[in-house]
Amino acid sequence: MKYILIITILLFIIIPFCFAQEQELKQTTNWLKDLWYKYILPWLQNIWQQIRSFLGKEVEQRKPEVEEEFKKEKQEMKEEIPKAGKSLWQRLKELIY
Repeated sequence: MKYILIITILLFIIIPFCFAQEQELKQTTNWLKDLWYKYILPWLQNIWQQIRSFLGKEVEQRKPEVEEEFKKEKQEMKEEIPKAGKSLWQRLKELIY
């Protein structure tokens, strides 16, 4: 619903912009700049700050869990690499002989 409203508003802005004469074009351009800097940009900045705040909290909460999981995965890889290396070498020997 919000997206439809935003698209409709933008169409009402763009259509007169296309048919405007030179003087009206300057006025319309100034009006669009004012609209952008007074309303749209602060709104987008506010949303971005809220997203960063939320994600920052999530990252801090999950950081210890991720570090622990990373250590487990690292240990598992250290254990599996020699096994995989031996089996690969054995496979190569079988192919050659």
